[in-house]
Amino acid sequence: MARRQSIHIEGMHHSVPIPNAARVGNLLMSGTISGRDLVTGELPDAPSDQIKGLFANAKRVLEAGGGSLDDVVKMTFFVKDRAIRAELDPVWVSVFPDEDNRPARHVVASESGPALQAELTAFIDRASGARPCRAPLLAQLLELALLCGRAGISSRSSPSAARSWSPWWWCWWW
Repeated sequence: MARRQSIHIEGMHHSVPIPNAARVGNLLMSGTISGRDLVTGELPDAPSDQIKGLFANAKRVLEAGGGSLDDVVKMTFFVKDRAIRAELDPVWVSVFPDEDNRPARHVVASESGPALQAELTAFIDRASGARPCRAPLLAQLLELALLCGRAGISSRSSPSAARSWSPWWWCWWW
C-alpha cells in the first residue's frame, strides 16, 4: 500500500499532473484551492461568492482525504488586494465560530498573484479509507526523523548543524 495518498477532486483539476492534495499519515496538505464552481468551471464575479466557493472546495478536499474543516490547522490565503479581508473575515467566523478553536490563518498579498486562492494544512486524527492513521504525533515526528536519517540528512551533513540539530526541524529545513 502506498505511504502517500494523492487526492483528486473532479472539476478541480490542474493543467499539469499534480493532485489537489496529499495525505501522509495524519497530515494532509493541499495545493491551491479557489472558489471556482466545479460544475460550470466559472469563477464567480463577487468576491464574497468566491470566498464561499473556496470554503466549499476546501471542504471537498478535506472530505476526500478523510477529514473535515474541524481538522484544519492553518490556512494561507493568496490575494491581489488585502481589502478582500473585509469580506473574508465574516465568512471565516461563520465557518469557524468558536474563537478558541480556530485554525491559524495568513493572508499573502501580491499584485501579480491570484485574486483569491488558499492552501490548507490539516491534521486528521482518525483512520481514512486509504491508510489507518492512529499513530500519535510524536511517533510520526520520530518516523520523519528516521526517514531523514535514511536520506543522509543528519548533524554529520553539516558541521554547523551539529550545534543545533533537531531531527524533525533539520529534515524540514533541508
